[in-house]
Amino acid sequence: MSFFCVLENNSTSEIEIIKIGFSWKAFFLTFIWGLANKLWLISAVYLIISSLFWFVLDNGLFYFFIGVSSVFWGVYGNDSILNYYNKKLNFDVVKLTSAPNANNAFFISKT
Repeated sequence: MSFFCVLENNSTSEIEIIKIGFSWKAFFLTFIWGLANKLWLISAVYLIISSLFWFVLDNGLFYFFIGVSSVFWGVYGNDSILNYYNKKLNFDVVKLTSAPNANNAFFISKT
């Protein structure tokens, strides 16, 4: 079972369901995942820093940086999306629920 946060925008009645916890997609795809999820600023800063480190650091340290940053993306990726929807798009948290998938989390939030 996974935990999900159900968000709703009261002005548009739009609903978003975001998984809480580690994101394997964010872990493996890092800034590409961020761009796909509209985290433009975080992704751009990461890409610039990674590019600079590629030129400055030797291979061992650069690969260490990539590994650590992948863990960072995996741990904080879903939290960043949740913050983006809450702060920038004015979505309110409706319910936190445990469900096997996002569809079930939606139906649980409606009961």
